[in-house]
Amino acid sequence: MLKLRTLLKADLDILFAFQCDHTAMQLAAFTPRDATSRDAFDTHWERILGDPDVSVRVMTADSVVVGYVASFLREGVPEVTYWIGREYWGQGIATKALGEFLGIITARPMFARVARDNRASIRVLEKNGFSVIGHETSYANARETEIEELILRLDAPPGGELILKDATEAQLATFSQLEHDHAEYVTPESVAQHTASFRDPTVIYKSIEADGAFVGHLILVLDPDGASVEVKRIVIGPAGQGYGKRVMAMIHDIVRDEIARERIWLDVLDTNTRAQHVYEQCGFAYFGETVIEGRRFLLMERKVSG
Repeated sequence: MLKLRTLLKADLDILFAFQCDHTAMQLAAFTPRDATSRDAFDTHWERILGDPDVSVRVMTADSVVVGYVASFLREGVPEVTYWIGREYWGQGIATKALGEFLGIITARPMFARVARDNRASIRVLEKNGFSVIGHETSYANARETEIEELILRLDAPPGGELILKDATEAQLATFSQLEHDHAEYVTPESVAQHTASFRDPTVIYKSIEADGAFVGHLILVLDPDGASVEVKRIVIGPAGQGYGKRVMAMIHDIVRDEIARERIWLDVLDTNTRAQHVYEQCGFAYFGETVIEGRRFLLMERKVSG
């Protein structure tokens, strides 16, 4: 289970070992001039931890330290950075950790910089909503030469229109693909499974659009008790845009005004702490748990307010 926590002094030994990895340094490129000096490392972190404009979280996977993520001010604007131990690359940790961190540190716009040839980090940033806005040539200490560095920006959630539209059967293949793209958090369904559900009169499918562009979908199920609605599925492609909270508010209004029911409930994977945080902010509370296909899900509910 991935978690973010406050950095402890004992973590610095591990982070220093990560920084001294030659392959990681070469890929990161823009490292401290004396990256393998422990004295310089300790001085650097002492300065960081004493700076009120710096926020740091250590990443742990099953209680093992795997890296860190931090934000700081560069010329007065916030910038994010992270480092993952090389043995933990390729496991989706950076993407998930950055997403959670951006849910905690909400200053926008948020910037990031990365070597142009560091394709893995570029993908991590883009999956979390960053876009390339420019580039510059800078000296990279680890490579002892000048290289091209990309500048990326994550903007505040758009103030434009976010709407829920009645889905069409023709969209089900897109929905299924989006679920497979997010299989770490949801249990994907095939097009055939979606088709059967879509034709069930107790199931409601909605397409989520932001400024006219498709960004996700949701599925509501009318419980037989006549009082509850299950949010069976909510999948949104772009992360870090604030869509989740806005969609949950819209679901509440639909249940209150159109369906006329009293309770909304859902399940969320126990490792999806970012979604849990969003649901808690939207008034949901825990009431149990369940296991689906070997994975533990937490059950959350809220009452519909007038």
